[in-house]
Amino acid sequence: MQNALTYISLPLAIIHMGILYVWLFHWELLATETGCFIWGCSIIMGLILYLTGRKSAMITTRLIFASTLMVIILVCFTLAIDAVTSSMP
Repeated sequence: MQNALTYISLPLAIIHMGILYVWLFHWELLATETGCFIWGCSIIMGLILYLTGRKSAMITTRLIFASTLMVIILVCFTLAIDAVTSSMP
């Protein structure tokens, strides 16, 4: 189980870093249906992997937690920015 967690968590962290890059430089891509789907699936996958392996003290569980938390914070920022800009005349 630990090996599978390691093999899955590294690509997931790379996907999360890719989402951060896209959010910073090409945010229009995340505003599409495909972008939102990838965003949501990566969060769900990260939460499942973290909850599955949280009893182990491996560095991969910390990596999964940190990258998933970062993506969740990006979602919160995006919703806040959208709410502010949509309320402007």
